[in-house]
Amino acid sequence: MTVNASVPATSVQEVIALAKAQPGQLAFASSGNGGAPHLAGELFSRLTGTDLLHVPYRGSGPAVIDLVAGRIAIMFDAVPSLLPFITAEKVSPLAAASAERHPLLPAIPTFAELGFSGMDISLWYGIAAPAGTLKSIVEKLNAALAKSLELPEIQESFAKQGAQVAGGTSEQYDAFIRAESARWRDVVKQAGIKAE
Repeated sequence: MTVNASVPATSVQEVIALAKAQPGQLAFASSGNGGAPHLAGELFSRLTGTDLLHVPYRGSGPAVIDLVAGRIAIMFDAVPSLLPFITAEKVSPLAAASAERHPLLPAIPTFAELGFSGMDISLWYGIAAPAGTLKSIVEKLNAALAKSLELPEIQESFAKQGAQVAGGTSEQYDAFIRAESARWRDVVKQAGIKAE
């Protein structure tokens, strides 16, 4: 969670108090309807009993520009896109929406550390094969991908972006996707988010 430097809140609790004092007026930007930044804002509202105004943009770039300019108060986004503005003190990071503190911002607490354990919204990427692909082929692809993730240059590239590399079996990935889908289904339904 990052706020514009002019927002009169220097902590998550102060943002909550501000949002409760102005229901439906404190705006948060996202890169578009249904994306991770949008869902993060909706989940935050749900967990804190606040009513934030969602302002969708066509991508993170324009949303970050308006956050920096002060036209938007709050944004939930990946650290790399916000880091130059955090460093320049144009926006203030208040909490990391991940299980652990972000490696590029180790002084910023996680939401869990602040008492909001449900605000774990780590962005992740994975690779899938078409349905019906032979298990032997899936296992072979999985082994090759796992081996490539161990390469020092791959590890270093991800680390520079503040990303962590994780592998696993195709069964573990399938279980993870199913759990994530179930978790976000409730947020989407409660927020009334519709596909565009």
